[in-house]
Amino acid sequence: MMKLLLSILSFAGTFQNFLDDSTVVGYTCLVVRDGKVLMEESAGFQDREKRIPMKKDTIFEVMSMTKPFTVSAVMMLMEDGKLRLDDPVSKHLPEFSDTWLQEPGSTVTERKLAKPERPITIRDLMTHMSGMPEYRPAIIRTYTGYGHSLREATWVDSRNPGTCFQYSNTGLATPGRLVEVLSGKKFELFSQGRILDPLGLEDTSFYPQDRSRDRIAMAYMK
Repeated sequence: MMKLLLSILSFAGTFQNFLDDSTVVGYTCLVVRDGKVLMEESAGFQDREKRIPMKKDTIFEVMSMTKPFTVSAVMMLMEDGKLRLDDPVSKHLPEFSDTWLQEPGSTVTERKLAKPERPITIRDLMTHMSGMPEYRPAIIRTYTGYGHSLREATWVDSRNPGTCFQYSNTGLATPGRLVEVLSGKKFELFSQGRILDPLGLEDTSFYPQDRSRDRIAMAYMK
């Protein structure tokens, strides 16, 4: 128990150090063991400019932690018999049936294209092995302005599938689109009904409720 207590104190101290050296503007921390809350504290600011202190019920943008929700949704559809992980993506999204990749050495003025060695599979997408780039350059605002649908956010591959790991936002947007096509529901509605509501995640949503907006932490970049 003493070792656990020391670990918690060390953990809390690390967060305080991040706050002291301005690595973070604020934080909230919760440690739970065997269903018991061992530590819960908040410090710093939710909004530095408005001097709003960080609170235990502050809401954060989860950013790329949306990806595990996407993968969970796909796995649910697999259990429902709607897909197999090694299905070619083109089986469910016909627009992937005639994809090309950009060969190494291509430039903006001289783009060399080739057919991929094999089709992209759903498994490739979910393991960042699809060959698709991190962002689709033509609609980079999708990830900053949220002005496009998942259908518009999908992209063709730039490397042969399965040959290398390449973190890809577009690659994980595509399984989200698969969820929409195979379930017949918008991705956020499927996730709300099958994941968020059953887990009782009342403050987790794709579009914050008006009643929750004043609890959202400002996002900062260093």
